[in-house]
Amino acid sequence: MNRHARLGAQVRTFVNDSDPYNGGQDMTQRAETERTLLIEAAKSMKFLSKASFNSNPLGIHVVTTLPSYPELYDLTLDGFILSKHIWGHSLTALKSLTWKMRRYDRAFGASFLTEAYFLLKVVEATCPDLEVLNISLNDHNYREVINTDSALSLELIGGYNSLPDSTYPKLINLRHFGLHPRDFRGGNSQAEIKSFILDIARRYDQSLKSISIPAGSRRWTRDWLDFVLEVCALIPDLRELDLTRTSQGSGSKLTQLEAFYELTTSPATSKVERFSSIDIQGHFSGEIGLLFKAWKNLKFLQVGDENNSGGPFEGDGRLQFDSYRLVSTKPFQASSILAYNYKHILAFIQALPQSLQQIYLEINGEGLWCDEPEDFDPVSNMGNAIFCSLHRLHVCDIHAWISNCDGGLSWLPEKGVFYRRLPGDDAQRPKKKSIWTSRTDMIYRDGDILVKKDVELAEGDAFEGEDAREVWLDGATFQKSRFGGTSRGRPANRPDSSWPFCLDLMQTRIENYEMWRERR
Repeated sequence: MNRHARLGAQVRTFVNDSDPYNGGQDMTQRAETERTLLIEAAKSMKFLSKASFNSNPLGIHVVTTLPSYPELYDLTLDGFILSKHIWGHSLTALKSLTWKMRRYDRAFGASFLTEAYFLLKVVEATCPDLEVLNISLNDHNYREVINTDSALSLELIGGYNSLPDSTYPKLINLRHFGLHPRDFRGGNSQAEIKSFILDIARRYDQSLKSISIPAGSRRWTRDWLDFVLEVCALIPDLRELDLTRTSQGSGSKLTQLEAFYELTTSPATSKVERFSSIDIQGHFSGEIGLLFKAWKNLKFLQVGDENNSGGPFEGDGRLQFDSYRLVSTKPFQASSILAYNYKHILAFIQALPQSLQQIYLEINGEGLWCDEPEDFDPVSNMGNAIFCSLHRLHVCDIHAWISNCDGGLSWLPEKGVFYRRLPGDDAQRPKKKSIWTSRTDMIYRDGDILVKKDVELAEGDAFEGEDAREVWLDGATFQKSRFGGTSRGRPANRPDSSWPFCLDLMQTRIENYEMWRERR
């Protein structure tokens, strides 16, 4: 692109295609790539509109000269250092900014929150159209990329620092704020983290609709629940709530039922339409599912259970999916109070509110594994039971984050099932639906995933609302050939005709599925 400016001018989206935490580097991060070539390439992408950079000379040039990119509205930065990689005091076009800070980023010799306050000053001064701000405070080891220093003047840093602390909302369009101190173990007290979040909630109470905040450590406590409800009460039109987890937490312990009863029945959360929590700090059950009925407008739910290692569904180091579902000879009766006491995933789903349209569930089982693919079958054949219970639901994912046989988590879930409700094949019978099931299985000690799909029909007058737009990832399949093929499971001669693109490209699509949470 540095040789052909017209080519660079055609680029609208740029994403680094590597993960430096796992040791990978693309050409923008390699020592042998000449820095001047990367900078010239960055200069040629003058109409860039969306970018996600790991720390590298190309990304650093874009960031430090951000006001010169008038179309760039969506930016994600990982491993950048505020004291070295910040733009000048001029207006930008940013509408969405995600900044992932790493442990070594503390170049000011200060805490993470000091840098978060500094970033807030920068965006309030230069990003008047900002709608989304996410700040991630992680304590992971980040493999620093060489040759990424940028000599910023002390006057620039001093100029931002000299700006008076704001007490009124300068970002009048800010609708989402997120603070993610995941795996954060030092530098700031609980009180400091809470104070920062409360300050944002008070300042932007009239514009915020969505917030992502920590909810304490491994167990609910009175202290953290009160904090969450205090934040929610400050935002009168709160529609989306995401509760992350930190390594900090104190105060008297609450049970899962106590915490979710107070959370879902509080007037401060009564308008919630979307809720996410990586760990509900307990197991799925009909009892917990029933509590979500208090949210009359809930449309989207993404939650994970607590680690099942050592729990009731473990057996000899394996996660017993038949018990996890609790396949019973007696049909589930939604009207039965006893049904809600079932400690299994299907009872949880069937007890949820009828307003739900999308559900994403995460089964957490680090240290547990699955011997044979069929062991996961009990969880991958629930499509009809799910959609015939929740009549507006059209998407339901279940991701099993369990260990492989070597005892570690992969970068993608070891098992997964993706249910979709689509219209039936008869336009004259609109109440007839196609229930599609896509399933994934990681190939042991391989980088690929087996994908297979199936469809069954369901009919009933109770179905309501819109259907899913497509089968998961267009209904792609990827079966390991019994005869021939390769060790990676690819067909020997040609791809399955159901794949719309080449296999490598589809593997990339699977890996980039937007609902995989960041697990690192």
